[in-house]
Amino acid sequence: MSSPNWQRDIEDLHIFFEDWLGGNLAQTGANFERLERALAPSFAIINPEGTESPRDSLMTGLYNGHGSRSGLRIKIKNPRLRVETDKIVVATYEEWQEYAETATTRLSTVVFEKVGEGLRWLHVHETWLNR
Repeated sequence: MSSPNWQRDIEDLHIFFEDWLGGNLAQTGANFERLERALAPSFAIINPEGTESPRDSLMTGLYNGHGSRSGLRIKIKNPRLRVETDKIVVATYEEWQEYAETATTRLSTVVFEKVGEGLRWLHVHETWLNR
């Protein structure tokens, strides 16, 4: 019963982040709508420092952060399906970022809800990894 979309959804959303924050996409509502559709209204993320950001504040910060990280590179490594039911998908992946002279790696857990033929992001929890 494996969902064929979970890994692609992870990769596609991070391509969006790279392009949006890097300024490679125009700062338009139409382009930003990709993110708005992907995240559930109740979405929240817990960053590696332990701070939780609800969807609304995350969206504002990302919209205003357009073009703030020119040259940002994000790679997704080691995606793993952890749990799948008829309603949810839980996966983990490593997110490798390079920006300016800084390189970071985090282990992320994502909880998706199944919506029709697709997936919507419900929750993400990130933890720093040493390179």
